[in-house]
Amino acid sequence: MEKLKDGKIEVIPERQKYLLYDAMIAFHIQRGLSIPMGAAEFYRGLEERFVERDRMYFLPNQVSNTMQNEWNWNWKKSRFL
Repeated sequence: MEKLKDGKIEVIPERQKYLLYDAMIAFHIQRGLSIPMGAAEFYRGLEERFVERDRMYFLPNQVSNTMQNEWNWNWKKSRFL
């Protein structure tokens, strides 16, 4: 699901938290429903339920092994800097 460009992950704007929140708001407004939560609560839910990578959010099965390995390596490396 992620896009790679020159071996690096390319940002997919639709997966950034503020645009995900905007989409949730639009979904409810288009259907005449009340907005179920504010931005802070929505963002907390993203952190709890999805995998965050480079300021983008994914389902666990959308994170490829390559992406996961790179993520783990960068995390381990950053612990020793």
